Amino acid sequence: MPKPRTNLRVFKPKQRLAVPGKHELAISSISSDGRGIAKFNGKTVFVSGALPGEQVLARFTTSRKNYDEAICLKVLQASAERVQPACEYYGRCGGCSFQHFHYQGQVSAKQQQLQQLFKPHE
Repeated sequence: MPKPRTNLRVFKPKQRLAVPGKHELAISSISSDGRGIAKFNGKTVFVSGALPGEQVLARFTTSRKNYDEAICLKVLQASAERVQPACEYYGRCGGCSFQHFHYQGQVSAKQQQLQQLFKPHE
């Protein structure tokens, strides 16, 4: 019977801590899942509940190697495309991601996403 190994080396990645505090972010574009995209200290940040062209106060929730995630606490300067969601459960159930975005803005964002998918790689 083989002897059990006692000196197993297990890879344990370092836990990345989210940036503490509230930060003002300028949202430049929108992701395919409806989150606003901003830059903070040169790193991409995905902000839930934010739209392109907005200034928001956000709290970081997760830090990854190539990007961070945050939630919008307060919209400081709203986009003209922002509307009141039709569903009273929007933001809590997670079923819809674009209801706070005006319909024409949704269509435009989705068209841009499709164009990016079909654009030839250079």
